[in-house]
Amino acid sequence: MGLSDEQRGVATGMAYACVSVVALWVVAWGIPAQDAGVGGRLWILGGALLGPGSALAAGVGFVARHRFLHDTAIDGQNPPDDIRLARAHAYLSNTVEQALLAAMVYPALAFGLSADWIGVLPLFSLAFVVGRIGFAMGIGRPARHRAFGFALTFYPTMSGLFVAIILMLSSFLR
Repeated sequence: MGLSDEQRGVATGMAYACVSVVALWVVAWGIPAQDAGVGGRLWILGGALLGPGSALAAGVGFVARHRFLHDTAIDGQNPPDDIRLARAHAYLSNTVEQALLAAMVYPALAFGLSADWIGVLPLFSLAFVVGRIGFAMGIGRPARHRAFGFALTFYPTMSGLFVAIILMLSSFLR
């Protein structure tokens, strides 16, 4: 059984995002060590969380703006024929999920990574924002148009989760 054109398009977006994640780690490897103790790590973490926070704020703003400008939605209703509101909700819902994952993984990386690798956090944050923009541009279109944006948001966080788990397990086994 072969893949449909749509599945191949999604797989292509996923593959490009995988390559991007590897590139983020390679670039982070080249960033000079930035360890400034706990305060410096908190600063880097706070800055990295601004990307997901900004994407989430944009989603809340999209929904709020639409509700304000459309009297059929201003009281919290979700009219079934309101495609723009449904798309804004789709962006917001997926961004909440992605931001929650990032908010759980980034702190583990901020305090678990060595100073040589902590530079990956701002790169993940940038990828998060670029991924959300790509995802938003693909909403309302076939899945292949959202795939890269979704994966560029998701894969860096999942690679970070994998690294954080490895770091935690290795610290317990010492």
